[in-house]
Amino acid sequence: MQGNAARGKRYGSMFERLVANSVKPEDQNENGCWLWVGPVDHKRVPYGQVSKRVDGKHVNVKAHREMENQCRCGDDDVPLLPTETIDHLCGVSLCINPDHWRIETRERNSQLAQERRRKWHR
Repeated sequence: MQGNAARGKRYGSMFERLVANSVKPEDQNENGCWLWVGPVDHKRVPYGQVSKRVDGKHVNVKAHREMENQCRCGDDDVPLLPTETIDHLCGVSLCINPDHWRIETRERNSQLAQERRRKWHR
C-alpha cells in the first residue's frame, strides 16, 4: 500500500521528484553519491529511470540524464547533443549527484570506461 501511495505522489518539479527518489549523503551515504532508489532498467549496467511526458506521451528516461537536464536548463528540454553523454566520475551508475559527473563525447566516455575496466581487473 505504501508503495502505491508513493507512486501517486505529486512533486512541484521534476528536480524535486529526482531528489526525493534518491538517498543523499545526509542519509549516511559515505561516498557522497545521491543513489537513485526509484525504478531501474535492468540492463548490463543498471541506471535509474524516471517517467515523464514528452509530446503527450509517457516515456522513460535515465534519471541521471534528467537530473543533468534539470541542473543545466531547469524545466526547458534542451537535451545533450547526440555526440555527448554523462561520465560518472564516481563509477556508480545509480548516482544522480551532478557533482559526480562530467559531460564527455560518447567516444571519450567509452575510452574512459575501458580504462577503468582494465584498472579494476588488475
